[in-house]
Amino acid sequence: MRWTVLSQVVTGAVGGPLPEVAVRGVGKLALPIDAGQAKDLIYAGQPAPYGKGTNTVLDPNVRKATQIEADRVCFSEGWDATLRRLVTGVATALSLPGGGAGVEARLYKLLVYEAGGHFKSHRDTEKEPGMFGTLLVQLPVEGGHTGGQLSIRHLGRKESWDTAAPPAAETKAKGGRKSAGGKASGSQSGSAGKQAPALQYAAFYADCEHELHTVESGLRVVLAYNLVRVQKPAAAKPAKGAAAAAAAQPTMARPAISAASLKAVTEAVRAWEAAAAAAQPLVTLPLAHKYTEANLDFGALKSDDGVKVQALLQCPLLDVHLVLISKTVIGTSYNSGACYHKRRRRHFCWGYDDESDSEGYEDSEDMAETAVMDEIYDTDTATGAWISPLFGRLHQGASFYLPLEDSMLDDDEVFPDGLEPDDREYEGYTGNEGPTLTHVYHRAVVVAWLRSRRSQLLAKPGSLSDAIALAEQRLAQLRGSGSGGRDDTRAVGAARTKAQPYPAASLQQYLLQLEERQPHPVDDSRKQADAKQALQAVLDCAAKEVPVWMGGRPTVHKALTLFTSPGVAQLCGQQWQQQACVRVVQSLTAPATVWDLTQEGLPAAIASAATALSSTAFNDAVADLVARQAPRQPRDCYRLVAHEALPAALRVRMVQAFRTAVFGNEAAAAGNGTAAAVAGGSGCLAQMQATDVCFLAGLVFSTEGAAAAGAGAAAAPCSGMAGAFTAAVLRRGDCQALLQALLKEAAVRQALSTQPPEPAAVELVVARARYLEPRVQQGVPKLDFSMPNASCDDARVTEFLRSPNQSQKFGGFGSIVAARRWANAYQCAGGCRMHAAAAGSGRNAFVQLTKGRDIYNQQLAQYQAAVKELAEVRALVGAAPAAPAAGLAPAAVPGPNAGAGAAAGRVGGAAGSAQGVVVPRQQQANAAVKRPSDVAAVGAAAQQQRLHQAQQVPQARTAVVLDLTDD
Repeated sequence: MRWTVLSQVVTGAVGGPLPEVAVRGVGKLALPIDAGQAKDLIYAGQPAPYGKGTNTVLDPNVRKATQIEADRVCFSEGWDATLRRLVTGVATALSLPGGGAGVEARLYKLLVYEAGGHFKSHRDTEKEPGMFGTLLVQLPVEGGHTGGQLSIRHLGRKESWDTAAPPAAETKAKGGRKSAGGKASGSQSGSAGKQAPALQYAAFYADCEHELHTVESGLRVVLAYNLVRVQKPAAAKPAKGAAAAAAAQPTMARPAISAASLKAVTEAVRAWEAAAAAAQPLVTLPLAHKYTEANLDFGALKSDDGVKVQALLQCPLLDVHLVLISKTVIGTSYNSGACYHKRRRRHFCWGYDDESDSEGYEDSEDMAETAVMDEIYDTDTATGAWISPLFGRLHQGASFYLPLEDSMLDDDEVFPDGLEPDDREYEGYTGNEGPTLTHVYHRAVVVAWLRSRRSQLLAKPGSLSDAIALAEQRLAQLRGSGSGGRDDTRAVGAARTKAQPYPAASLQQYLLQLEERQPHPVDDSRKQADAKQALQAVLDCAAKEVPVWMGGRPTVHKALTLFTSPGVAQLCGQQWQQQACVRVVQSLTAPATVWDLTQEGLPAAIASAATALSSTAFNDAVADLVARQAPRQPRDCYRLVAHEALPAALRVRMVQAFRTAVFGNEAAAAGNGTAAAVAGGSGCLAQMQATDVCFLAGLVFSTEGAAAAGAGAAAAPCSGMAGAFTAAVLRRGDCQALLQALLKEAAVRQALSTQPPEPAAVELVVARARYLEPRVQQGVPKLDFSMPNASCDDARVTEFLRSPNQSQKFGGFGSIVAARRWANAYQCAGGCRMHAAAAGSGRNAFVQLTKGRDIYNQQLAQYQAAVKELAEVRALVGAAPAAPAAGLAPAAVPGPNAGAGAAAGRVGGAAGSAQGVVVPRQQQANAAVKRPSDVAAVGAAAQQQRLHQAQQVPQARTAVVLDLTDD
């Protein structure tokens, strides 16, 4: 056997006994193959297709050949040994780890190329798991062939195999290697004094682009084999105990690395490690060959890639990984033929020209190959598979945010200009948009970082949670270095990673697992620097204005707890500690932190930090937090203010900030919450959400707040602010809707039931009763179909809607179809559902419009609800008819000493008429001497009479059916 090594290509000839080859349907082949059997092979085979995207296509312009399936080809037993010897030599020449161990050649097809046969430039697809290359064994044919040169390209280098030439005599191979053994091949039958026939072959990696030029004459017969790895490296399992580092080395076939090479790599890494801490802690090296998600593996690296990676793996100072990076480029495309045909196709399609339609058809796959990228408007780079020698393939959800493109050695580029895309996609004209072209590139790289600089990889963690976890680990390592050294560190790492499955979902978790499996000794000064860096990373993450849904701040209270933990002040200084805590609190006032105060541990964390720091600046930040967030989050601000562990001085400041923000400066200064104090106040209560106002009502009118009023402002933030609360509510534009909700609050009802009742709560009742009374006094709405403000585009319909008539006939349509169409258009004219019935025929067609009772039903429902609510309002204070002075006149906001009698009188005057009796003021004065029970009885009787009258009104229909049938 002899071979010639051409970069990533091996060519040569195998001599010795030739195989006996038999093809089902043809019979046993005589080598060299004669003309008759050659014709039989062509007749027995099928045209060979090629892969195009996801399809298999027959196109003689791209590939012209005949193929015979592998299951129809048989060999003599001696061929297996020859093939095994051939595969071993090829694998060694291709620099495969372990030589030919675990490599098989599996027959794919028998191919026949006649004169004119060819195959345009292409790459072989990986037809089965583990396939990494192609082996072509050429059978001798009587008379041979001319042409048919095979050109193989890879990384800008081009090699050629002259398939028509017989094997050369023994010479030195390209690259300086000397070929070994074997006889030259030819097309003559073996005899004394003549050359014996031999088998020429070529082997190359599947990612090499290759092209078979046209066979000019004769016939070429080839056995095409897939080179497949059948032995996969054993997956490393998590190791335990003292031998974890040694056992962690992966089990795989390794290329031979000389001691000198390994020493040179180690020395270079030590020099890198000795550089300044600001140096890049990782390096990215591109691999020469193409790899996919399926075949990227340490044991499946090709040629020099395996040698390069193995040298890095054997360096004890590095963590090494394989990474697949993808780049997607989307842009516009220009192609004169595409644009012309597309426009022609559209034009003639509209004209129903079948011939032009087929002529202008665009094949998107063909266009993807020929179209040219014009203007790029979107580029995206992402990492796919991460392969670890310890944990194998990390799952696709892993988020490893590392600057791989910025860490290329010698400022190289992952995707240099001029790189051919691996995938192309073309989308033709769509609407007003031109054609779009998408190019996808894949590149496999090896990523290595210093084990002693693992902490620098997380200088900018992806989330606050990751940053806190890292800082806690670094602090634990620093504390453990003085009492037990590295064993304590490993215990911390094991505890941290115990709950995390292999592999980790984030870079933070993965580095912690590496620290457990392969701990690297670090001196105390390095640990201190790492801990400071980790704490600063926590501060940077906490201070970012990142929305909660991105994981930026849900654990911000843990940052406060971390910064006030033992050892932080000693490590970073008290000034840094105080400033860090202030920045964390200030970050909670950012616009993006709408829900940050909902964290359960935040009040306790603030109280603990305030006690530990005793800092005026921190107290100022907390008070400012309450003042800023109270308008949006009054509930959560109250939780902060009411926390029992707050220092007294800070509580007073927080209460004052809460009062000022909610009720205004004047009310907070007055302390009694009178209406005069809030007349010109600037509190946020006037702009709060209704649910938040109801929450504040519970604080203002609660019995706990009233009991705490005498204990000072620090006891209850809303104590004594009932008058201010009521005045602010009555000034709101949605006052009445808010009063409905407030009068249902348990705290408000409790304030009304006390003796005497709370004047501010009574004032809420009076305001609501004053609103309801005139609406009840108007009595049951009359059934009226007129809509004075109605309007539509037909003057006749507008006039009908504004009239009191319930029904009207409209004519002048000319046909029943026009009448139906008109009826359908005006069934909801003026905002009122109407019954539209089209009838008649021809010029006698007409439409009968009948108004529905929707509006009246709404008015009736509103009246009945007002009657019911006014009775409930009156019951809140148990009011009876009041003195004439109270009447229905507007009342001033009562002072804190106002009695229940006056309030009940005001409500009673309003509520008396709520029972359906319109009472003049003089009659109210005369009735004031009556007993409350008599007035209540009269009111109840009147109310029953009103309700009885309302029930006599026919109920309106709630649904209208459009009747468009002919009479």
